[in-house]
Amino acid sequence: MDEQAIIELYVQDARAALNDKYVDLKPRKRLMVMDEMSSETKDTLPYREAFVLNSILGKCRPAAANRQMARLRDAHHKQGTYDEYLALEAMLADNLHGVSFGNHGFRTRNLSDADPQKLYDGIQKIVTLLKKLGYDSFINSGTLLGMIRDKGPIAYDDDIDLAVILQARTDEDAAEEFKVLLGMLLAEGIDCHLAESKNVIIKMPYIEGFNVDIFPAYGTFRRYNIFPYSRKQLTYNDVWPLKDCPISGAPLPANPERLLEENYGKDWRTPNPRFAFPWVAQKEKFAVLIEECAKE
Repeated sequence: MDEQAIIELYVQDARAALNDKYVDLKPRKRLMVMDEMSSETKDTLPYREAFVLNSILGKCRPAAANRQMARLRDAHHKQGTYDEYLALEAMLADNLHGVSFGNHGFRTRNLSDADPQKLYDGIQKIVTLLKKLGYDSFINSGTLLGMIRDKGPIAYDDDIDLAVILQARTDEDAAEEFKVLLGMLLAEGIDCHLAESKNVIIKMPYIEGFNVDIFPAYGTFRRYNIFPYSRKQLTYNDVWPLKDCPISGAPLPANPERLLEENYGKDWRTPNPRFAFPWVAQKEKFAVLIEECAKE
């Protein structure tokens, strides 16, 4: 049986299994078979759908499945078959029974399940603590996108993002300062740590059960960085002076629209629950920062 026929069978079987029909399949084993297929096969829509369906059935690889959904979304949009993509999303929603999947895994709660004011209060406590330690900070990434585009937390988001303004101008100094800040937070009794997987992120205690990430912002006046989405494409004036968000009360960067375009592209105003950040490419741009931060 050739690869195309195998993929067609995998899609058919997986759809049947999701509809509670008995099918004797081992989704994780099928994913391993798919991993060995040709690049030509992997670039087809049926392959991407088969990957998503078997990931869901096997309860594994949620971030990779989300990336495949993002590619399906883009491909159907370009081909003028976006209704087919929407039908797939509807089928998944009907059969996942309240469970969703994305870059951070399988989950049963999104920010839509939280009291927004409690989220804002939790953010303000972190902002106040950082200020006490000598650092200004602002809402960042998905949290910033929610305040500017959606006028509140993004319903399908599942974490809270902040950026801290470092004094450092170079990658080496930023890594050292970020680790010093981590030590200061620990000395304050905060249960926090650096993220794993070669990331320069401080993982803070949950707010209402949701992850809180702090990212470093640093650089020169004309070549400013915010890890991981903007490498010397911003200016300091895009960030400073900070201003109060009229919705959450938390600090906003001076030019939030500019930061959002850097992070999400020119279409940032269009909601995209399947947005997949290009981590590999962006980490390469921040290789020195990552390497220095990993040093003891």
